[in-house]
Amino acid sequence: MKLDFYNSRQEHYCFLLFEELFTGVDETLPRKARFCFRPLLKRLSLRQTEFDWLMLSMTEIISNLVKHPAIKPTFIRVSIYASSKNKIMLDVSDNSTPFYEFRIKKRISMEAVENKKLNETGRGLALIAKSYPDHAYLNADEAQDGLNHFTIWYPERGNLEEVFEHAEIANKTMPSKAPSTQKKIFIVDDDKTVRLMLEHILSPNYHVYSYGRARDALQEFDIVKPDMVISDLLMPGMGGGELRKALSQKKGGDLTPFVFLSGNKDAATIDYINQLGIDDYLTKPIDKDQIMTVIERLLLRSSQVIDDIQGRVSSNITETLKPSLPKKIGNWRTAVRTMSLSTGGGDFLFHKPVKQEDKDLVVIADVMGHGLEAKFFSYAYAGYIRSVFYGSDVNYNPSELLEAFSKMINKDPVLESTIITSQAFCLENDGTFLCASAAHPKPLIFNQQEEAVIELNVTGPLAGLMGNTKYKSHEYSLSIGDRLIFFTDGFFETLRPGGLEDLKSFLEGLMIKSKELKLDEAIEMIWQSYLSNIRPNQRKDDVTLVLIEYNGKDQ
Repeated sequence: MKLDFYNSRQEHYCFLLFEELFTGVDETLPRKARFCFRPLLKRLSLRQTEFDWLMLSMTEIISNLVKHPAIKPTFIRVSIYASSKNKIMLDVSDNSTPFYEFRIKKRISMEAVENKKLNETGRGLALIAKSYPDHAYLNADEAQDGLNHFTIWYPERGNLEEVFEHAEIANKTMPSKAPSTQKKIFIVDDDKTVRLMLEHILSPNYHVYSYGRARDALQEFDIVKPDMVISDLLMPGMGGGELRKALSQKKGGDLTPFVFLSGNKDAATIDYINQLGIDDYLTKPIDKDQIMTVIERLLLRSSQVIDDIQGRVSSNITETLKPSLPKKIGNWRTAVRTMSLSTGGGDFLFHKPVKQEDKDLVVIADVMGHGLEAKFFSYAYAGYIRSVFYGSDVNYNPSELLEAFSKMINKDPVLESTIITSQAFCLENDGTFLCASAAHPKPLIFNQQEEAVIELNVTGPLAGLMGNTKYKSHEYSLSIGDRLIFFTDGFFETLRPGGLEDLKSFLEGLMIKSKELKLDEAIEMIWQSYLSNIRPNQRKDDVTLVLIEYNGKDQ
């Protein structure tokens, strides 16, 4: 979305460059936001240090909202404004519990940094304060829209605040509190009357983006990623034919349905249109029933074609990445169950024995996303793990392993824009267990003697968020018969209402019932119970469950 507002008193423009509403607030959201806004901010011609600090500040604000409010937000909205005076304003709004003691918390954060108490939480406020002195926090009770607002002005507020207030009054397209599921359609026509008529016809059922110039539509194609383009054939400057050719060179452009509009019905025009490889051609004046039929047909066919391509290719990738572990690892026994979607993000497991140190390293990871692209990222990430495992003589402990992954992901422009949660753990033959986490669900231990499931407080940031991210290895000691439980987030996301809150009790009852069973029999019992509790039509992610039992020496 881009809106222009002119303020005659200040004699410059304020642009709402971009605005995004994020729901499903969890630990992965800071990285999702970075991925969403990174291409936009790159276009602002900022120096690399300015770009890095702005991205970091946005990440820190969102991270605080994810972790600290008493009542977590159900959505977070990020807006970026700029003015013709080269000033930028970042505004993060949310509906969580207001941060009433903002000034006190910021002072404590500043003192922690100055005293080098780097292990304390809340350092993000100090980083923002030092980098952007001109910032403010407005709680929901004070804001007109009833939301909390954390706002940063760069390089300084100047007159942008007044222009922003002017823009807010004029802006009648504030996002709703629920994400839109409507298909997005580009309308490109230099005739304003045609555009308005099409907007009137399509707006009740589709999210319509209207452009009077083909070049404007071309520039925003990568940002909006429309599901269809409807374009006039003859326009000043870039015509519809040139637009079609230009879009075919863009990622996804060839698969995006394209419909031409034209008042010209002669044979030469129709031959030219057919050579461009478009999906349909409609003549003016536009018939409402006809255009609605064409749109519905092409969107359905496009979905079927993409599903078919993804299904053919992803089956091989899915089989290659199917999570598995050896049945026996040193003095430990393992069992794995997994369920993979035909398309979407991928789960995987990787194992390496370190014989000279009498231990084994294992990584469980979840590449977020949907569609064939996420499967390819899974494959690429597996390649990174292999290169770190086998391409170095260093025997990493879990924290060092995740730090190495994080550095490699941060430097790679492809994987840097991918959301990956992972957990590395070390199994030693004396029953010692070390674990480090990069935003992955916390593992559990089933204590055989006490018949209790214990959640392990193993946490850490997403890999690749910063080039020098540090992780901590947590050490535990298991007794013979104790069992470790690992899973990807698809495991609890697909449970019936209660989800994560009921996961521990769900597993505890099953672990007690199955404690006398062999490990393979125990995991099968848990898996079948899980399958019977899956919410209908809620399978949106791969699911992996791992049980590991300590057997003691020579068991």
